[in-house]
Amino acid sequence: MRIFFFLFLTLHLLLPALPARAEKMAAMLEHGSYLSARPGGQIITQLRPNQLYTPASIFKIITALASLEILGEGYRFSTSFHLSPELDLWIKGGGDPLLTSEVISEMSKELRKRGLRVFRHLYIDDSLYALEEKSISETTTSNPYDAPISALGVNFNTVNIKIAADGSIHSNEVQTPTIPLMEELGAGLAPGTHRLNVSLKSGQTQRLAAETFQAIFAQNGITMQGRMAIGQVPGQAGLLYTHASRPLLELLPAMLLYSNNFTANQLFLALGHAQFGAPVTWSKGRRALTLFAEKKGVTPDDIAIMDGAGLNRGNRISAAAMLVFLEDFRPYHYLLPHHKEGLLKSGTMTGVYSYAGYLGQGQDDPAVVIILNQADNNREIILKRLAAAMRSH
Repeated sequence: MRIFFFLFLTLHLLLPALPARAEKMAAMLEHGSYLSARPGGQIITQLRPNQLYTPASIFKIITALASLEILGEGYRFSTSFHLSPELDLWIKGGGDPLLTSEVISEMSKELRKRGLRVFRHLYIDDSLYALEEKSISETTTSNPYDAPISALGVNFNTVNIKIAADGSIHSNEVQTPTIPLMEELGAGLAPGTHRLNVSLKSGQTQRLAAETFQAIFAQNGITMQGRMAIGQVPGQAGLLYTHASRPLLELLPAMLLYSNNFTANQLFLALGHAQFGAPVTWSKGRRALTLFAEKKGVTPDDIAIMDGAGLNRGNRISAAAMLVFLEDFRPYHYLLPHHKEGLLKSGTMTGVYSYAGYLGQGQDDPAVVIILNQADNNREIILKRLAAAMRSH
């Protein structure tokens, strides 16, 4: 098994690393682990490497690696537009996490080039997903990180609004028109700016998509004459246009830098779709990532998978298992956010503080994993001491 290969390949390196400095670091980990290793898994120092802990957002590295290896660097999400003989327009979602207002404006211009000027009814088709639950987060709030996942999610299924002193409500983004849903969600909120997700009422994700598309269509000279509704594309509706997202390799740096939960879980679901087909479900995503881990030598004894973003506290992993994925992520090390100690992804939840990445800027620099499940956030101190130990070793 690869984990034990990494842990015991250079056991003789562990013994000199354990004295004073390691003892001081251990005192800062009431409940947690750390590990640093050279390329190939040669351990520099470690503490509780096989104990499983809640990792938070460092889990996104695993999702990114699985996406690169299974979907491919050039993978693109698709969104398709279908027009019936009666001039009804269907928009079918394919899980694109970056359906922002700017992208919808580009879509509108492309549809005009293809002759669309007027249509009757607008239908939102998000039937690709049959999720057991819309959000995998353990909380249900209007905060953006709790935004629900959907096959046709616009602006990360959030609205960014500004409430004036007189109570009037407007979009807080130049590129996004003010829509009725914003006015409804903003009613009663204090003056100022608010970014809210649309998870609190059934049907709001579809409504957000429909109202945003209709408003941006109008800005670009495409007029809707009828109503908005939810419905699957019928056989008589012909394909008018398919929009392809930016390729995967271009999506990942922002996902990792901003720790975008929405993008990470859309990729997680895309893995399930690629492996097990439609309809898309959380369970298929879990099966796909579990199989991926097992092919790396990481078994369910080493990892527990609930989602691809690290949002759910049911996600569990050992530092040793995380090292396995970091070793295979080395060709993509440059995708990780820059930190003064190297290239590192952080993870933060209440009582969870983690780092995973590399102590340096190069592909062959030592890997590091820190996972704390405790009240005291000592990860920065531990990171600095691990980096200093690596430089002096």
